[in-house]
Amino acid sequence: MDGTQTICITGGTGFVGRSVIRDLIMAGYRVRALCRDQGKGERIFPDGQFEEDALTWITGTLQDTDALNRLVKGCTGCVHLVGIIRETRHQTFDQAHHLGTRAMVDACSRENPGMRYIQMSALGVRNDPAVEYRCTKYLAEQYLKKSTLRWTIFRPGLIHGTDGEFTHMLVDWVRGKAPPFVFLPYFSRWKQQGFGMEAAMVAPIHVEELDQIFVQALSTDEAIGETFEITGPEQLRFDDMLRFVRETLPKGRFNRPAIGIPWRIAALQASVFGAVGLGGVLPFDKGMAVMGAQDSTTTSEERNRVQEAFGIAPTGFRDGFSSYAHLL
Repeated sequence: MDGTQTICITGGTGFVGRSVIRDLIMAGYRVRALCRDQGKGERIFPDGQFEEDALTWITGTLQDTDALNRLVKGCTGCVHLVGIIRETRHQTFDQAHHLGTRAMVDACSRENPGMRYIQMSALGVRNDPAVEYRCTKYLAEQYLKKSTLRWTIFRPGLIHGTDGEFTHMLVDWVRGKAPPFVFLPYFSRWKQQGFGMEAAMVAPIHVEELDQIFVQALSTDEAIGETFEITGPEQLRFDDMLRFVRETLPKGRFNRPAIGIPWRIAALQASVFGAVGLGGVLPFDKGMAVMGAQDSTTTSEERNRVQEAFGIAPTGFRDGFSSYAHLL
């Protein structure tokens, strides 16, 4: 890049967003990032980290039309990353995923109907009203697909890395710093073959490999109008992943066992607690219980498709986690 192309990004202060910003600037792009609190952005990327004018913060939210207009002004591309894993008093899934995406798509379309647009969705997205997380992601995808933008949709599975929320959740469980404190939890399901319960299969991808794919996509015309499912190449049971983290972490050994919680019981419990206004008491909601018992993997054909399109071959979880475990 010659430094004249500006890419706007949402969710830039998040785990994936921080990594994408670094890679965009390293690739020669200028970046304009939306954030609620400019001070937070400046703490993450203090002055002097990048060349002057490489990164500009726009203070505002996805509900602020004026801020979005300033965000997209003169941009040649957009990377939309905003998403939440759980609703709060201040933000619902529909607001964050569906309406937020509509606002970004509309802003980009007003600025340039043919703008390059990268959307981060999620693995397993479909029209499933029983799980609002993926249903609202699905509605966001559908709205984008009806636009004139030159879009690409990515559906990543679990994402890990040194600063990742998922990684720190695993580490805190292993070290007994987060509930349930005395064991390593996972949502279990009835075995698809045989008798008894089992954990779902997962294939986490490292954030640095994921963000490289996002950046490559901006200049890959063959990816326009395509949806890609992205996971790592190594598939393992969730409980096996927990045990690997337990055995790999430095600073002592940890003996907390991995114990499955039947997802139907967990989902019912979350529904009851939510109905009486106590949903926040539990560390999970109904949707998390449902999705946690379903495989988060892709086919070898889909992984090959991603590699052929972007030239990036992700590493397996064990190798990736081992490379940074000493930093945790």
